[in-house]
Amino acid sequence: MSSILSHALLGASLYGAERDRSVPCRTLGALFLAGLAVTPDLDYLSSWLFGYEILLRYTHSILFCFTVSAIAALCALTIGILKKWLHLRTGWIFLAPVSHLFLDLW
Repeated sequence: MSSILSHALLGASLYGAERDRSVPCRTLGALFLAGLAVTPDLDYLSSWLFGYEILLRYTHSILFCFTVSAIAALCALTIGILKKWLHLRTGWIFLAPVSHLFLDLW
């Protein structure tokens, strides 16, 4: 069974696949993608903090992953940090939460 650490490492490694090596500080973008890769496990957080049980099939679905990715991409584009601080392409934002599902398959 995969852990929260392995999901975060996979999200951060997606940022390492970015071709732009001239970026001096890559930590913010790696943390952003690592956080997105962990978002399908937020159902555990709700059960631990509030005692509210959510079925895994809702948060571990492709629709949930694309919705979270679209919200994150729109927020990053609206704030203007996508190119300025994160140095990310939008495709990586959509791939990070979906990588969680692939890691859970094995």
